[in-house]
Amino acid sequence: MSQTPHNVAASPTAASSSAGNFLTPEEPPELQPTPPDLITPQFTVRAIATGMVLGGLLSASNIYTGLKVGWSFNMSTNAVVISLGFWLACEKLFGLRRYNILENNIGQTAASSGANVSSAGLVAPIPALTLLTGTMIPWHWLWLWVFSVCIVGIVTAVAVRRQMIVVDRLRFASGIATAQTLREVYGRGAEAIWRVSVLASAAFGAAVVKLVEARWHIPKLSLRGTVGGFSLKSLMFQFDVTLLMYGLGALVGLRACASLLLGSILAWGVLAPRLIESGNIRLEVSEPLEALPDGVVLPPQPESFMRFDQRRKQLAWSGPLSAAERDAFLAQSPDPAYQTAVTNLFARAQNAGASDGAAPNFRDCVSWLLWPGVTCMVVASLTSLAFAWRPILAGLGLLKHTGPDSLALAPDPTDVPKRWFLSGMTLVLVLSVALQVSLFSIAWWAAVLGVLVTFILTVVAGRVAGETNITPVGALGKVTQLMFGALAPGQAAPNLMAANVTGGAASQAADLLHDLKTGWLIGAQARLQAGAQVLGALAGALAGSAIYLILFPNPQEQLITKEWAAPAVVTWKAVAELFMVGFRAIPEGTPIAMAIAAAVAVVLAVADKLLPTKARTFVPSAASIGLAFTIQPFTCMSMFVGAAIAALLSKVAPTWSGKFVIIICAGIVAGETLTGVAYALAEVLTPK
Repeated sequence: MSQTPHNVAASPTAASSSAGNFLTPEEPPELQPTPPDLITPQFTVRAIATGMVLGGLLSASNIYTGLKVGWSFNMSTNAVVISLGFWLACEKLFGLRRYNILENNIGQTAASSGANVSSAGLVAPIPALTLLTGTMIPWHWLWLWVFSVCIVGIVTAVAVRRQMIVVDRLRFASGIATAQTLREVYGRGAEAIWRVSVLASAAFGAAVVKLVEARWHIPKLSLRGTVGGFSLKSLMFQFDVTLLMYGLGALVGLRACASLLLGSILAWGVLAPRLIESGNIRLEVSEPLEALPDGVVLPPQPESFMRFDQRRKQLAWSGPLSAAERDAFLAQSPDPAYQTAVTNLFARAQNAGASDGAAPNFRDCVSWLLWPGVTCMVVASLTSLAFAWRPILAGLGLLKHTGPDSLALAPDPTDVPKRWFLSGMTLVLVLSVALQVSLFSIAWWAAVLGVLVTFILTVVAGRVAGETNITPVGALGKVTQLMFGALAPGQAAPNLMAANVTGGAASQAADLLHDLKTGWLIGAQARLQAGAQVLGALAGALAGSAIYLILFPNPQEQLITKEWAAPAVVTWKAVAELFMVGFRAIPEGTPIAMAIAAAVAVVLAVADKLLPTKARTFVPSAASIGLAFTIQPFTCMSMFVGAAIAALLSKVAPTWSGKFVIIICAGIVAGETLTGVAYALAEVLTPK
């Protein structure tokens, strides 16, 4: 959601001599900073422990949603409400000292940092690297890599905090929202209890529904009818029976979800059937086979369209194929089961289209649809980023801000000391370069250049996030991918993992800046929040990396499937393939579709920026349309229903809706994702 830049000029003489906070009468009271509190306990053991535990748990939620639908969510409000509810209960039961607002702020800072580690690679470049090269990073290296990416962003945010928050007074709308939530729940005891109760009830309800669906394998609710000879069910036009996507849709908003639905109809209802009929999309057929006979080694795709799915114990073949290809495979073994499976596969693959009822599947269809979809997302993001030229130039130091000169402000005793910052910057540079060289064989000079460019792009991301409340993680990552496409052509690891540093650092920096805005408004100490962010990132990296590896022991078979669409993985993988092997990586017929998608993306992104505010609400989101090409239609349909219900409630019951809809949806997301992760872990760890 775009937002008008908010730089407010103020007189240097209004500066507070105590901490560099100055009052601006032009701003409403809720945006006026509170002088730093140097007395009340903040960085306590229980605040840090609460934040780290919640950060580790909520990292699972963002990994889950990130690999399902490509979105991750700021967990600050969740952390505020959950931790307050827990410590209120402890206060009643054990007579403990009250968990104060500043402790809660430290806890939510650590928790949001830990939850945000999904953006440090776990839902995009790391699985994309595995899909392209087969490389699986062991846990003891993976958590260190993810943590190092986060630290780059944290150090950068510490460096620009004073300029962006105190001097330029950038909005950082999510930070304002968190500050308002803290003020409300600590100012109105009864409402705080209600919020906690509502969130807990929503989480419990979503968890129960998820357990019932998983235990008894309740199918999705399918639409009836056919398109191009295929049933709507086979094209995945269905509704979820669990609550997650409905909750996500309400959080994302009606415009984005309507755009998702539009893109889904276009991609899966219009294009996919025609592409299957024309042969541009080859449908996979399969036959059960317990194991390959001795001596049979199938060449990997795409050299051959036949493979053995070890996880499902079946031969899979994308047809049609020639009789000569069939005979070549038959000749590999006289085993009767193998001979029968290959013969049956060939017969079915000859007409793997609408005529014989072969069902479309997500992996085959998305292998074509992803190219126009990715093009639409990338071009739309870069076009929107171009309109943010003012904050970009300001972030690079090429455009003077409109606020007072920072030298006019008194020193802030709560800031991170300069010597700490310089030491941290040096350590971060050395650690990141060393890991890139040792883990991914990136040339040291290229790694150094990549980190230095990341520092610059992260400043840009912080500036854009402050003015628009959107962090352009994907777009900035693509800038680094483009750079390494030139520096290290044909290599997947440098392309993906250098960009991993950029995207992850940008996300973590924006998260900390939002939290620092919250702290500035309620009187927290900046240096203590920076410490909480580091510890939260550590907890998230340790827990999130373990959860990712346990849930996805074989990403090549598990991801980009109907169950795990992994749209961010699709995007990063596609861009890396393009830089590795050029346009040979894309399927036949996609260049024209990509050109059309790029043109549509530019038109919609420009319209979104230039049209009057009321008219913008009717302009489809190009990024959402592109995303719909890479995820299942049932996801888009369910999210649209959730967004529509939330929009209706905001009209008929605006007061109630404003207080509780977001809390209910946050509870649904937390309840189902944590339950889904727990159930999946139990499935993986239970001996078969």
